[in-house]
Amino acid sequence: MCDAGTAFLPDGAGTEGCGTAVSPPSCGLPVTSSTSPTDEPGLLQLVVGTWLRCSCPSGAGTIGPMASVGVEFTPDKHFYFLYLDGAGKLVRGGSFDDQGTYDYTGGSQMNFHFATGGGNGGHPVFSACPRKFEILFDCGGAHGCDSVFAAQ
Repeated sequence: MCDAGTAFLPDGAGTEGCGTAVSPPSCGLPVTSSTSPTDEPGLLQLVVGTWLRCSCPSGAGTIGPMASVGVEFTPDKHFYFLYLDGAGKLVRGGSFDDQGTYDYTGGSQMNFHFATGGGNGGHPVFSACPRKFEILFDCGGAHGCDSVFAAQ
């Protein structure tokens, strides 16, 4: 059994993103094993759901506005960056920068296509216990540009 803690959103957390304690306790737990999907159906099985940001990376490879606290992936291959409203509840961002579509190519690349144009992509890695999702970006050898999320 995996006891990875319970996701939480603190009362009065505000609407900031990175820097607020909105991540689940599982963000701080070590990963015991990880897997990467080999095809798009495998990706969908692993990624669909709500994910809260564990880290606030800086670099060209990060996904989502830094003010976002997480991301939601839907079965129809859309994504929406999430924010906290005034009551501390998760809500989808309302701008075109906060949404887009995703796909999986070559058995290793998860691509993000933003509604405003442009995109980004990286190698997804998942762990079952604790349930985490990390996008590994090619940042030219730079560190700190990967995005880590934990299941809500």
